[in-house]
Amino acid sequence: APHGAVGAACEGKESCQAHVDSLIDRLVSTQTEMRRKINTASMLEELRTGVLTGKRIELPSAQRQHLEQGSPLMGQVTFDARHRPISTNMS
Repeated sequence: APHGAVGAACEGKESCQAHVDSLIDRLVSTQTEMRRKINTASMLEELRTGVLTGKRIELPSAQRQHLEQGSPLMGQVTFDARHRPISTNMS
């Protein structure tokens, strides 16, 4: 049945509930995928801003290592969250 064809999927209470459950599962999975893409776009924007302003961006170790495998330059624009610079400004 086409995605929008509710009538074809519902021939009784149980088949309608199964169809609704299936739709809910697809919505949850779509939401999860959308969140992942939004997070990726947000991180890319943060990296872009960092490159343009000359600021290094803090990344979790695993993400930083993964990105450095694809581009060694990532090490020049990011720093490992475990090795966050400590401010020595005592004023």
